[in-house]
Amino acid sequence: MAMQQWLLRSCVACLLLNGAFGDLENGAFGWDGWNTTEVQELVASTKQGARRLKSQRIKQRDYHNYGRAVAELAEALSPDRLKKLANDYRQAYASADPFPHVMIDNMFPESTLRLLSKELPEETKIGSKCWVKAGQCYARTNARGGQADPNEFLKSALENEATMGIHTKVVFDFLKGSAFVRFLEDLSGITEIIADPHYRGSGVHVTSPGGMLRVHSDFNTYAAYKLRRRVNSFIFLNDRWPDKYGGHLELWNRNMSSCRQRIAPSWGRFVAFSSNDFSYHGHPEPLTAPDGRFRRSLALYYYTQGAPKEDCIGGDCDTWSGTKWQSPKCGKSCLDPACNGLPGSGRVDAVKDVLSHLYTKPLGGAPDSRKSPSDVAALKTKRIIHNPRPQEKRSEGSLKIDQDKREKRHETNQAHFPNATKNTQ
Repeated sequence: MAMQQWLLRSCVACLLLNGAFGDLENGAFGWDGWNTTEVQELVASTKQGARRLKSQRIKQRDYHNYGRAVAELAEALSPDRLKKLANDYRQAYASADPFPHVMIDNMFPESTLRLLSKELPEETKIGSKCWVKAGQCYARTNARGGQADPNEFLKSALENEATMGIHTKVVFDFLKGSAFVRFLEDLSGITEIIADPHYRGSGVHVTSPGGMLRVHSDFNTYAAYKLRRRVNSFIFLNDRWPDKYGGHLELWNRNMSSCRQRIAPSWGRFVAFSSNDFSYHGHPEPLTAPDGRFRRSLALYYYTQGAPKEDCIGGDCDTWSGTKWQSPKCGKSCLDPACNGLPGSGRVDAVKDVLSHLYTKPLGGAPDSRKSPSDVAALKTKRIIHNPRPQEKRSEGSLKIDQDKREKRHETNQAHFPNATKNTQ
């Protein structure tokens, strides 16, 4: 009997794994012995075992994917690679307008981004426009007209590490680690940086469709530790995000008269900038992404003991201040023509600049010495006119060879076209 049960259990397991058990249970194979209590109990236990086996296989696959992703992340953020990135971008960071910042694409491996995206689903809570995993959601309205908060609206935040996904916590651990902190020090020139240990204002940020964040400068002090906020960092997680969805990070000058940068929240893009009392930034235009799409990012902030006086209002770096909301003097956002202070002075000039870089080569290695397409065409024409092929300098032997070739071509043509006129000129 034990042998029969073993054989039956084995057959049922095989059928379950191959998806054919439903046909067998319905009598497709001509056996009606499934109705006995003993067989039914055996089948039930076998089904449970098959489900448990399938669950174990899924877990093993997930563990394998997580392990491989962590290994790829460790390689991408290795001390050697981070040191090279800091060297490559240090000058650009220091000279960036309107305040020191950098944008780096392809810094994180695709496997890391995919797992992060999986752990941050683009869903809302039932009966709400807030993100499904939000610990905080800025969806307040005033009591009079029910209007949205003018500073931040439909922005959700997840700051509780206990409710974060495994890989999200792993990525934050890397961002807080010694190698990454040293990278930020080398990149920014700011020494003795300390990573935020408790996600104060940082963590996972998600903006729902219609959401916005008014231009502002951030709170400047971590009061509990008497630390000064110095660097903000972001990793954007928005796959297939066309420009029309919005959500661009805008950077403004000190007197709020001009928007100097407009950075798309593209997939895997890393952005870092120096934070002080004048680093005005935000995404003030309401998000125009369709339902089911959210502007997602990881944010982490970094601090030091004190700050230079030029980073503080009135040179006073000992006074704590919270978020300082700003109103542009020229309009509302980068999209207002009066506020457009972007490099290239507009879209047309930007396109011309790209074309000139594509169709010309730098002279002497200086980027600003590139010639325009019209100059290149004129130069080519000049070379053709002033440098004709020097026939007079060729030897008589070389000319004789050319004459023989023409004679031979003529004889061949004459054979096919008897009426052709001989031309040996």
